[in-house]
Amino acid sequence: TVAIRADRSKNNCHAQLLAVESLRAIFNTPTPPSNPPTIRADHSTTPASSARVSVPTPVAAPRVVVQPPRVASVPDPPTWQPVAHRTRTNLANAESIALNVVTFSLPTTHVDKYSKSFRDATPTSDTTYNPAWTTIMPRHHPTAVASRTSAAPRPTYNRFALLADDDIDDDVLLPTATAYSVLDRDTGETLEHSQLRRHPKYKVKWDKSYANEHGRLCQGVGRHPTKPNAQRVEGTNTMKPIKFQDIPPDRRSDIAHTRVVCDERPTKADPDRTRITIGGNTINYTGDCGTKTGSLETVKLLINSTLSTPEAEFMSADLENFYLGTPLDRKEYARIKLSVIPQEIIDEYHLEEYAHNGWVYYEISKGMYGLKQSGKLANDLLTTRLFAHGYYQCATTPGLWRHKWRPVIFVLIVDDFGVQYTGRQHAEHLLSALRETYNVTTDWKGTKFAGIDLKWDYTKRWCRLTMDGYIAEVRIRFAHPDPIKPQHSPHKHRPITYGAKAQLVVDDTDTSEPLDAAGIKRVQGIVGCLLYYARAVDNKLLCTLSAIGMTQAAATQNTLAECNQLLDNLALHPDDGITFKASNMILAAHSDASYLSETKSRSRAGAHIFLSNNDPIPQSNGPVLSIASVLRSVYASAAEAE
Repeated sequence: TVAIRADRSKNNCHAQLLAVESLRAIFNTPTPPSNPPTIRADHSTTPASSARVSVPTPVAAPRVVVQPPRVASVPDPPTWQPVAHRTRTNLANAESIALNVVTFSLPTTHVDKYSKSFRDATPTSDTTYNPAWTTIMPRHHPTAVASRTSAAPRPTYNRFALLADDDIDDDVLLPTATAYSVLDRDTGETLEHSQLRRHPKYKVKWDKSYANEHGRLCQGVGRHPTKPNAQRVEGTNTMKPIKFQDIPPDRRSDIAHTRVVCDERPTKADPDRTRITIGGNTINYTGDCGTKTGSLETVKLLINSTLSTPEAEFMSADLENFYLGTPLDRKEYARIKLSVIPQEIIDEYHLEEYAHNGWVYYEISKGMYGLKQSGKLANDLLTTRLFAHGYYQCATTPGLWRHKWRPVIFVLIVDDFGVQYTGRQHAEHLLSALRETYNVTTDWKGTKFAGIDLKWDYTKRWCRLTMDGYIAEVRIRFAHPDPIKPQHSPHKHRPITYGAKAQLVVDDTDTSEPLDAAGIKRVQGIVGCLLYYARAVDNKLLCTLSAIGMTQAAATQNTLAECNQLLDNLALHPDDGITFKASNMILAAHSDASYLSETKSRSRAGAHIFLSNNDPIPQSNGPVLSIASVLRSVYASAAEAE
């Protein structure tokens, strides 16, 4: 039985307290016995000193049974309990802002005294080694229980993995959208495929890239420069040209259109990437299309787990043609305008014979980007293949995978693997299982994952998360000049009336001129480009972005000035980031609300959630999740807002 300690404030949420205290109990367990009992979290008044929790054997996934409260009231917390462990979050009314996230992966072009190279050469308080962070208590890493197979190595317990298999429900994960375009560094403009093929500087390169993509989807294209009997690009037989009259009459209303997207990916084998995507809005598919994928919070938890597990390391892997190797459960059809197809493809495939009213029609037999069922089918096939080798997805944490007994745990985001392993031979086992059916590229140093640059120090047990060069590319895209004076604040300070008994609401009506359509698009583009960056590595921008996001649909000159101030601040700190350090992985949260701090008499809710040690006042660490949301309702007092 685990004793539950809770705060009796009127905004207390029983479910969150059960989750936090169950997690705290699991992370502070003694050495597990050989017979695994059922773990129960009883919302009773049992003294905390009598709590006993056992870790199950690594063969079967543990289950945490959370029972409903037996009494209406909750006992007062002990006097030693820190404020950081109390939960004051009633964020059901928090305003959520749906924004399009725009990400780039371009090389850095901006280096100054605030750059990454200067920061690496200059020690800062963020990266200063603190021996207390690497002191791992013995109870955090219990002695492993021998496997039932005598020849198998001894397993290693992972607290993060055990938590992922409990019965605590997770929040719904929101996917992040990505806009693909090529940045012209001479003009700062972003060019789509239709613009690239008309541009004299880029036409030849991107026409060849389009031909390679078409050949990869079909039956190949070109001749290999050194192998006379090989193609320049081998095909995957994902689709093939078909005559219009050969399409079943009942499927002609489902013919989809295509869209060509281009992107520069310097870290990939083919840096000039073109992808033909399918517009699935006209496809009438009634099957299940939902796919579980890892979230940014899961990635950060895995990084903390890697640092806090002795001898654990991190690597990343990428599957090539992940969608294109998955058979569809039914044929789909799409069309491409003949005039946009490169002449090399027209000649090699004799597409003029297939043209119908200026269009070329294709029959699709395998998964493609844009087909709503592709992700689900590819993920199901991968799950079946990995399960045969002992890997399974955790029950309540989407995108988090484990092995039945090997010390391997990884996050899967579409076809990208972020792998924590203890012993290289166990990571090789995962890679060999993948290489049976996929082409796999690996990065054993784990320097980049989910668009984030990772700098590891396994000796001092810390990891620095940045997105190097990203801000420089954003400033080039929006033609933002260097600021005249250093801007140290990302947003304008709201004045405080000191000595007043009540902070009265001032008249904050925006009377500046509204922006035209181009100005509104610029504001929305800035917010979209910086939202993922803020969530990933620079959480201090979330407050500013949420405030601008509320007014971006009807942006004014003041809104544009706020965006310029934000970019001025980022120009001063172009490669900022967060640092994670080893800990006992005790979940800690600081939460509060600011009263009447936003426009229209609204308040703001904020929280800093991180992993730390089991101390009365937990040491600070990089945030796993930061909340900076504007409350939708208007509250009568600061206490009500909290």
